Amino acid sequence: MKDVTAEMARFRIAACDIWNKFLFPGEGIYDQVIEDGLDAIEREMLKCSVFRDVTHFAEMYRKKPLTNLLVRANSEMMDGTHCYVGQKDDRGNFKWEELCSTELDAGELYELFDLFDFNHYSTISYQFARVVSKQGAVRLIPTDACKFLLDDGAVTSDG
Repeated sequence: MKDVTAEMARFRIAACDIWNKFLFPGEGIYDQVIEDGLDAIEREMLKCSVFRDVTHFAEMYRKKPLTNLLVRANSEMMDGTHCYVGQKDDRGNFKWEELCSTELDAGELYELFDLFDFNHYSTISYQFARVVSKQGAVRLIPTDACKFLLDDGAVTSDG
């Protein structure tokens, strides 16, 4: 496994800058064309910066958990931070409940789904990594407390 934490930090900054400086349509405004454009730009940036040798994995970003981009919570950086566990409601939306950072298993590897902010219809900082456990539990872990690992030997994102 290759540590790609630095590459993900650069990706995070670049993606937020593109949204905040160039694509953000205004406070509270939803524009599907712009949303789709940002998704496409982010996938291309991931291909160039993180998935250089396994670029096809970038196509699954925000579509399904990435089996080869794993996240481990850095317990040393978790003190006093908020983590969340998500449960889908009957409309398919997530309800987030705060989790004590000590409830996360620091040794567990999670699959990255995407970088996340609670209010995407404003300026963003991608404060959280939205991850999925091997058991299927969805969690939000502060991005600054994540170690990102690329398993370039993983089979495919489709299983």
